[in-house]
Amino acid sequence: MAKALSQFAQPLTYNEYHEGETGRIVVAQPELWGDALIGRRDVPASYHIACTLDDDAQGVTDVARGVDLEPVTGLHRLLQALLGLRTPRYRHHRLVLDGEGRKLSKSKAAQSLRDLRDGGVAAETIRADLSRLMKITL
Repeated sequence: MAKALSQFAQPLTYNEYHEGETGRIVVAQPELWGDALIGRRDVPASYHIACTLDDDAQGVTDVARGVDLEPVTGLHRLLQALLGLRTPRYRHHRLVLDGEGRKLSKSKAAQSLRDLRDGGVAAETIRADLSRLMKITL
């Protein structure tokens, strides 16, 4: 990682907006991610390289992710620089947490909106629950 970073005269940066309209310049710290796996034998590409290449190929200008994925942005910024790709703006948003503070997500097998709808839960109830569960994690 240090060798890859040493070839750049200036620190790598990106624009972070979080949930607002006013961005700030953030110095990328890919070393926080450690030795990242960007190639694998069992799949054509790792998440990191696929994400970075797909975003550029699709002309993505804004990337929105949960704050739990903010540390990976430094690694993606390094990959963009090494590959000569554009750098989108980033918006890392707060997470929706359950009553015990766990992230609601597919990766955590949280109940989906479809499951809730199929179970007869009204949209108004879902909105009220989300409003109650939203916690700022910035």
